[in-house]
Amino acid sequence: MAAAVLWRSPHQGAGLGATMLRLSSALPVALLITAALFLGMRALIATNDEAPVAADDPPVIEIVPTLVDTDPRIDRTRPVAPDPTVTPPAPPRVPVDSSEVPGEGPVVLTGQLPRPDLGDVTPYNGPITIRDGDATPIVRMEPIYPVRARTRGIEGTCLATFDVLASGTTSKVQASCSSSIFVSAVIRAVSDWRYSARMEEGNATVQRGLTERFDFTLRD
Repeated sequence: MAAAVLWRSPHQGAGLGATMLRLSSALPVALLITAALFLGMRALIATNDEAPVAADDPPVIEIVPTLVDTDPRIDRTRPVAPDPTVTPPAPPRVPVDSSEVPGEGPVVLTGQLPRPDLGDVTPYNGPITIRDGDATPIVRMEPIYPVRARTRGIEGTCLATFDVLASGTTSKVQASCSSSIFVSAVIRAVSDWRYSARMEEGNATVQRGLTERFDFTLRD
């Protein structure tokens, strides 16, 4: 049986030794790089697990007011009646000065009033007698010149007849004028007159047939 003999070049053994030397020297560096990458990945995973810190929420500004629904059956305008079972507290007592408290019964002042100084006038203490006489005017106004007569330049005279009642008012006023344009003015004026009634035996009576003349004259 023949034996095979393998031939190995001397340069080939030397190259294998150099390769093993380079691998043995690079192995620690690779381990360090691997450990560093492992630690970095672990740090990133731990950071992602933590909850992010939320920023402060910005303030909310409400532009449109919120309407609150109310029960329509409740009348809010009606005042609440007081509870009759609750007795209100008594008002505080205010001290009153005794001088301001009115006395019982009316105050009667006794004495005599001084007599007024009348000088040379002697007072009359006897009965008052109302003398008889005709009616005398108290309120009397002249008739107003009619505008139509003034613008037309019309002049004239009127004679008014009337009665004075016991109350002092005039009655049955009539006017006779040179122009009918003055009649209404005279009747209106005499109807507003007031008199002190005619007295007969101390009693007011009617006086009839009084007359009064009026002249309507335009002045330049």
